[in-house]
Amino acid sequence: MTTLSLAPDRSRPASRAGAPPGALRLAVAAEVARTRTTRTVLWLGLAGALLAAVMTAMVAATIGQPGGQEVASETGRLTVLSFGFSAGLMATLVGVLSVASERRYRTMGSSLVATPSRRNWLLAKALVVVPIGLVFTTVGQAVALAIGAPVLSSHGAHVDLWSGPALQMTIGTLTLGAFSAVWGVALGALIRNQMVAVAAVTLYSIMVEAAVIQYVPAVGKWLPGGAQSAIVHDPATEHLSAGAGYLVFAAWCTVGLLLAIRQVAREDVTVSAT
Repeated sequence: MTTLSLAPDRSRPASRAGAPPGALRLAVAAEVARTRTTRTVLWLGLAGALLAAVMTAMVAATIGQPGGQEVASETGRLTVLSFGFSAGLMATLVGVLSVASERRYRTMGSSLVATPSRRNWLLAKALVVVPIGLVFTTVGQAVALAIGAPVLSSHGAHVDLWSGPALQMTIGTLTLGAFSAVWGVALGALIRNQMVAVAAVTLYSIMVEAAVIQYVPAVGKWLPGGAQSAIVHDPATEHLSAGAGYLVFAAWCTVGLLLAIRQVAREDVTVSAT
C-alpha cells in the first residue's frame, strides 16, 4: 500500500468560481451515501431518545415526593416536559462524528478526491446533518411528552400542549436539532482528534457550560448552550428571547463553519492507495 498526500487547498476565489455546476449537490449526494453506510446515526438517535426518556422519567418520579419536582406552577409543569432538548447533544455529536470519523478512519483523503473542493465537502456535511438533527430532537421531544404528559395528568396538573409556552417549547426543541448538528460539524472540523472532540463536546456541554449558564447567566446566555436554552424556552434558566436565541446560535454556527472551512483548507490530508 502506498500513500499520497493532498496539499492544502490554496485555491483562489476565481478558481472556486469556476467549479463544475452542481458540485455542491454532488458533494451532498456523496455524503448521503456515506452516511447510509454507517450505524452511528441510528445508535446516536436511539441514545437521544433514551436520554430524553430517562431524564423525564427520573424527574416525573419525584413528583409528590418530599423535595421532589413541584407541578403547582407552570414552570414546574414545563420542566417535566422539557427534556426532549437532551437529544440536541446527540445531534451535535452526529455533526462532530461526520467529520472526525473521516479523520480517524483515514477516509477523508478519498472523500476529497471525489469532492476536490474542501469547502463543498464540509458544507455538504452540514447540509446532510440538518434533517438528522431535526429527527433527533423531534423524537426526543415526542418521548418526553409521551412520558411526562400522562404523569402530570395523573397528578391533576393539566398542560395545554397545543398553545402557549408548552407549544413554544416544543417547536423550539424540534428546531434545535438542526442548529446543534451544524454546530457539531464545525466543532468536528476544528478539533482534529475524534475521541478528544467527543469527550470535549460532551463534558463542556453538560458540565462547564451548564455551570456558567446556571451561576453566571449574564455570560451564559450568550454561549451556544445559552442560545439553546432560549430556543427551547428552558424554564429552569435565565435566557434571551427565542428570536435572539436563534440569532445568537446561528452566529455561533456561522463563525464556527467559517473557521472550520479555513482549517480544513490548510490541512495536509493523506490518501491511501494500493
